[in-house]
Amino acid sequence: MTVKIPFVDLKFQHQPIQSQLHQAIETVLTNGDFILGEAVSDFETAFAHASGTEYGIGVASGTDAITLGLEACNIGQGDEVILPMYPGLNHHQITEVVSAIRLLFDS
Repeated sequence: MTVKIPFVDLKFQHQPIQSQLHQAIETVLTNGDFILGEAVSDFETAFAHASGTEYGIGVASGTDAITLGLEACNIGQGDEVILPMYPGLNHHQITEVVSAIRLLFDS
């Protein structure tokens, strides 16, 4: 017997907050502020508060987040960055953006 286990069950996760999600999406669509709008600003403030930090910055992707983190730590040309040898990550692209040297490891 084969049992199919879903990788991510978003329906299950979203069900308890479905009305809130629909309202938030409707507000963004109505206001047309998809980028740097009020919803993003509110999220950044709430995330910073939940994280116990003073600031939160919304970015477009995980790749942008990692790039921003490397730049914030002044990682640049000649610096070595140790990364997992996992084909699903864009770490090759990220380290090229900051001109760092990639050191790949296999766990």
